[in-house]
Amino acid sequence: MASVTQSPPSASPQATQVVLTAQDVSKRYGNTTALAGIDVTVQTGEILGLVGHNGAGKSTLMRVLAGREQPDAGTVSWRGGGEWNQSVAARAGVRMVYQELALCPDLTVAENIALSDRAARGWGWRRAAERHVAEKLDRVFPGHGIAIVRRTSDLTMAQRQMVEIARALCTPDLAMLILDEPTESLSVDATGQLYAHLRELAASGVGMVLISHRMQEVLANADRIAVMKDGRIVDTVAARSTSEQALLSTMGGEVHADTATVRRVTSTERADIRQGGTVARITGRACRSSCNRARSSASPVWPATDRTRSCGGCGPARGASPSPSAAPTCPATGRPAASSRCGAWQRTSPSRPPGSSHPAA
Repeated sequence: MASVTQSPPSASPQATQVVLTAQDVSKRYGNTTALAGIDVTVQTGEILGLVGHNGAGKSTLMRVLAGREQPDAGTVSWRGGGEWNQSVAARAGVRMVYQELALCPDLTVAENIALSDRAARGWGWRRAAERHVAEKLDRVFPGHGIAIVRRTSDLTMAQRQMVEIARALCTPDLAMLILDEPTESLSVDATGQLYAHLRELAASGVGMVLISHRMQEVLANADRIAVMKDGRIVDTVAARSTSEQALLSTMGGEVHADTATVRRVTSTERADIRQGGTVARITGRACRSSCNRARSSASPVWPATDRTRSCGGCGPARGASPSPSAAPTCPATGRPAASSRCGAWQRTSPSRPPGSSHPAA
């Protein structure tokens, strides 16, 4: 596993200027105050990091900045004035990468791109969409291994995240990019590739807002960092002049940074943490609701708790394998393991001894 590339924050070759301004922005949902008087600016050629605990209002603020939601009070203006909504934001070249992926699972990768790519219109739209997304994926995520003619439902979560990012980057005349937890599903290598490309975008004058709970990534790649707490921005600091512990203290709570462990894990080249044995174990609690039916002592045992359960994730029984006369029940179908009608569980055979684990394990 390669470490995330940490370079000095980007610097645009041209003088920075404010492109988006939010003044005294407030937003409520019923009795819940999501935003309470937010003041923030986004400049050309900068990456503005946004951190805060869950529920601080980060995602709500991003939707307001992207024009997806209107504030109850306050104003959002683009380059000094004018109405701000989703249509205006789209024409201005503002795009957002959502934490909850917004891809259509029954469409191919290229078809998803065509939904928002204005260049993929009229005759030849499919070929244009395929060309655009292939170019972006190859440039941002070399070696991604994504077949653009496949349905997105067939892709891994990491590949879907790459497609979501590439779709935003296909925007003509991209002026501002908002990213909500963009590396949540990405590998360390893909994360490094993404941030390298974001720095290139910033150098070309694109303004960006980055939400991430991974403090080290924000510190390594942002120019400024805004800290949110209870619907307010309580501090905005230069990334070079702060630390992870200082940010956590501003956010509030008794959370402490374990930077040394993070760096040790992420700096280990191609490390496999499973080689060290058990990584984590849950004790004293039942498994998921799908594991609520106890079986006989010969049934598979849930590895996390050593409890006898039947579920799609159960592995083989610990200790001695069940005898053929007490073959385990298939977690996927509920049928005996040796049943010819059960295709999910590996049948009892000389090559697959009784108690072999289910494919879902």
